[in-house]
Amino acid sequence: MKRAKNISVIICDDVREEKGGKRSFMGIYGDNIIVKEIPKLLPQLHVVFLVEEIKEPFSDIRLEVKMPEAKPVVMKFKVPVLEVGKNWQISIGIVPFKIEKEGDGIFEIYFDKDKKPSKIHKIKLIKHVVGPT
Repeated sequence: MKRAKNISVIICDDVREEKGGKRSFMGIYGDNIIVKEIPKLLPQLHVVFLVEEIKEPFSDIRLEVKMPEAKPVVMKFKVPVLEVGKNWQISIGIVPFKIEKEGDGIFEIYFDKDKKPSKIHKIKLIKHVVGPT
């Protein structure tokens, strides 16, 4: 069953809480994370899930992070049970974030004991090659 009308993902360097409960996303990545060298250790990376119109309540989430030629990292969290129809967001910071190889980085979110992820987000990890000057 689909847990929400839509789940969007933002990958960024930092998330800051502002006055009035607003959040600011710093260093938002698009389809790629481009770095000058690989391996590369980023101080942190945030994975933000924006859950629109919850269809079925949940109380546990699991984030699986799969990077090229690295062991998957699994993080589990308890969350407050939210009402059907509500929107919800969570920012998960990975500190530090290590890029070992170029390729596809995969972020999967699971709710409760679901066997299939509710959202799969892929991002390319690329070493920037500077040509001769």
